[in-house]
Amino acid sequence: MSEAKPFETTCPKCGAAKVEGERYCPNCGYDLYAIEPDTKGSQNKAGPPRHRKSIGLTILLAIIFPGLGHLYAGRWPKGLTIMVGFVLLLLVVIGIVTLLGASVVGILCLPLVIIGGLLLFIPFELWQITDAMASSAAINAGRA
Repeated sequence: MSEAKPFETTCPKCGAAKVEGERYCPNCGYDLYAIEPDTKGSQNKAGPPRHRKSIGLTILLAIIFPGLGHLYAGRWPKGLTIMVGFVLLLLVVIGIVTLLGASVVGILCLPLVIIGGLLLFIPFELWQITDAMASSAAINAGRA
């Protein structure tokens, strides 16, 4: 088996600059002395190209309604679970407020119920915005 001269400037597989005196590409490990460059094999293994997700749009959708950012990022099960959880939390708070009604106890407890609902909602909202943003970033980086 005869060895061919290494490619002069860049790796034929990934396009990285060649390091002088190295047999293998420092970026992808391709054999720079290979007789025929393998440009098709590496590209087909990655699968179809993914569409980049806008981090800003992900955050905006997650703020508008919990779970929408995950749906945009392609995380359907998690997005739908977050949406259902948010709606259930909202229904519980509305149900408590309705049950208490306009009684003296209801009027006195209403601020506590609203504050309690917010104390549950704010960490939930911050978590789901951060998680949706991380999901879009992972897709953009090719990790998902």
